[in-house]
Amino acid sequence: MSVALLLEKRGYRNIQVLERTDVNAPENDRSYQFLINGRGQRLTDRLELTEAISKNGVPSSQFRNITVFE
Repeated sequence: MSVALLLEKRGYRNIQVLERTDVNAPENDRSYQFLINGRGQRLTDRLELTEAISKNGVPSSQFRNITVFE
């Protein structure tokens, strides 16, 4: 996301952020929490994703911070 913001600031358009993963190895046991600050929200606003993220996400109040040491 940081690179996408930097590229947009430099005038690039139609930026796509892709994540590489092994499609044969789903990670059903994992969840992710993304903390989007003001700069990040400006990007999601420009991409018209803020509303969709808000609708489909889980409020941070439903997360508990758990650290597991093995």
